[in-house]
Amino acid sequence: MDQLQMLWKIQKYDQYIEQSEQQVIQLESDEETENLELKIRQTEYDLTNIKTQLELNNVKIQRYNKKLEQLNYNNEEIEKRLYSGNITDLDQLTHMNKENKDKKEEIKKIETELLEIMETLDDLKESVINKEKEYKELKYLLENTKKKNSQEGTEIKSDIVSYKEKREKLLNNLDETLKKKYIKLSKNKGKAVAEVIDNRCTGCHMGIPLSILSKLKKTNKVNYCDNCGRILYYNKKEE
Repeated sequence: MDQLQMLWKIQKYDQYIEQSEQQVIQLESDEETENLELKIRQTEYDLTNIKTQLELNNVKIQRYNKKLEQLNYNNEEIEKRLYSGNITDLDQLTHMNKENKDKKEEIKKIETELLEIMETLDDLKESVINKEKEYKELKYLLENTKKKNSQEGTEIKSDIVSYKEKREKLLNNLDETLKKKYIKLSKNKGKAVAEVIDNRCTGCHMGIPLSILSKLKKTNKVNYCDNCGRILYYNKKEE
């Protein structure tokens, strides 16, 4: 392999390495993983919120049941006195009848509220089941995505090591002056070697003089673009 072919090959390896390193960065800051983690945090928040509502409603039920128990007891006591025949005072009887009626209305109101809470409780329990299922599915998906990204990242990193070894081997076989020129051009222009396509430099898109084109086609010597200074590469296989 001549010096020009080695330069072209080195540049290909540089491009592979750069693209592969970008792939690794994308995998490590994967948008899909970030979205899944965001969904998991939101699901955790929703689940905590639903469970809190569930606990509050359970506390309400306990409180209402105790209140009902007390109201029923008080009402029974009032009715015992009302129907005992021991109370003959009309005003007192009227007052106790009103109290009995008020207690029954309060009992009815609490029982209605209890029924509503029980219905809400059933909905909340179902929501907890659904959210826990969703949470498990998201966690499973996240673990699999991370595992897949990790495996893919490991493979790409292995390829990068291989590319760098091949690149280094070719660099060491280059003429020292040419090696320094390639490194300097790569640093300053991003791409040191520009392929000639349709008689134009693909680095700056300017036309190549016929004299240089002739040299490129007939020899393997290193030639430079008069406009951008890049090393010119002509693929003779495509002729």
